[in-house]
Amino acid sequence: MDLNLTSQHAANETLEELNLRYAKALVPVTIFLGFLAVTGVIGNILVLFVFSRSKEYRKDKFRIFVIIHGVIDLVECVSLIPAEIFKHQQYFAFENTAACKAKCFFNVFASGAASFMLILINIDRFRRICQPFKNQVGYGLAIKLSSGMCFISILLALPSVALCGIQENLMMNIQGGLTKVYVCSYEEIYKNNGWREAYKIVLLTLTFIMLVLCTIVYILIGREVVMSFRRNCSTHFMRLNSAIPDEGAPEPFVQSDGCDKREKVTEVSFKNEESNKLTDVMKHDCLSTPVINVALDSRIAQISKRLPSNYPISSYRKTLIWFILTVIFVVSHILYSVLALKRDAIFKMRPNEFAVYSFFFRIYFVNSMANPIVYACLFKRFRTVCRDYLIASVNYIFTSLCRQSNEI
Repeated sequence: MDLNLTSQHAANETLEELNLRYAKALVPVTIFLGFLAVTGVIGNILVLFVFSRSKEYRKDKFRIFVIIHGVIDLVECVSLIPAEIFKHQQYFAFENTAACKAKCFFNVFASGAASFMLILINIDRFRRICQPFKNQVGYGLAIKLSSGMCFISILLALPSVALCGIQENLMMNIQGGLTKVYVCSYEEIYKNNGWREAYKIVLLTLTFIMLVLCTIVYILIGREVVMSFRRNCSTHFMRLNSAIPDEGAPEPFVQSDGCDKREKVTEVSFKNEESNKLTDVMKHDCLSTPVINVALDSRIAQISKRLPSNYPISSYRKTLIWFILTVIFVVSHILYSVLALKRDAIFKMRPNEFAVYSFFFRIYFVNSMANPIVYACLFKRFRTVCRDYLIASVNYIFTSLCRQSNEI
C-alpha cells in the first residue's frame, strides 16, 4: 500500500511545476539577456543615427558596412533576444509551433548575415592593406555585395522553418518520475532524418570556413603591418645615413657667384660622363632643389609604393575594429557550435546545470551589443556625437518638465 502511494506520488509533478523549477534557475541568464537587449537596442540606434548622418563617411564603404551590421544587430536585439527571454519562461512547455519556427528562422538569418558580412569586410580589409594598388570595392559595389549577403542569409535560413518544431521527450522530475516535456528544437519527423544532419553540417562548415578564412586574412594583414613598420624604419634610417635633410632641419647652402638663389649642396658620386654633365647643368642654373643621391631616392620611391606608409591611421583603426568584432563573433559561435552537439543532454541536466549550459550556449548574443562599445572605444568622433546627443536629450527632457511645471 505504501509502495503504491509512493509510486503514485512520484509522478505527481506536473509539466507546469517542472517548467517553473527550471525557469527560476534561468532567472540570472534571463536578466543577463535583458541587459544585452537594452544595451544593444540603445547602442545600435546610436550607431545608425551617428553614421547615417555623418558627413565624414558619407561616401565611404565603411559607413555601409557599419550601418548594415548595425541593422542586423538591432534586429537581433529587438526580436531574437526577447524571444529567447520568453522561451526561458516556457522552455520545457513550449507548444507554439509557429513561434518556434519564426525564432529558428531569425536565429539562422542573423547568424548567417553577420558571418557573411564579416567575411566580406575582412576580405575588403585585406585588399586595402595588402593589395592597396589593385582595384578596390567601391561604395556602390559595397551596397550590392552587402545586399547579396543578406539575401543569401535568407535563403540559408529558409530550411530551418521546415526543420524546426516542437520536440516531445520524457524528463525525470524532482520526485523521480517521468514528465512529458515540449521543447522548441526540431520536428519529430526529422529526428533521424538525413536532411537535418546535412543542414547541421552545412551550418557548421560555414562557421569553420569563416574561422579559417578570417585567421588567414588577419595573419596576412598582421604580416603586412609588421613589414610596413620595418620598411618605414629602414627608410628613415637610409635617409639619415644619406644626409638627406629632414623637414624643418636647417639646410646647408653656399652663395653662388652668378645667382641670387641659395644652392643646396650634397656630395654625389657619379660613375659616367652623362651624370657629370647633369651635375654641371644643375650647378650652372643654380637650382634651389637639392641634388640628392638619385639611386637612393629611386629606391625610396619604390619602397614607398609597395607599402601603405602614407595609409591613413584611421584605416588601421578600422581594421582593428573589425578584427575585434570578428574575434568576438568567432569565439562565441565556436562555443555555440560545440554546445549544440550536446543539446540532447539537457533532458538529463539539473536546473543549475541547465542554467550554466544556457548561459554559454547563448553567449553569442554579446555580438549584438559589442559593436557600439568597440566604436566608442576607438572612434573619438562617435563618442563626441553620442555625448552631445545625450546632453541635448537631457536638456530637452529637463526643459519640457520645467515648462509643464510652470504651466501647472
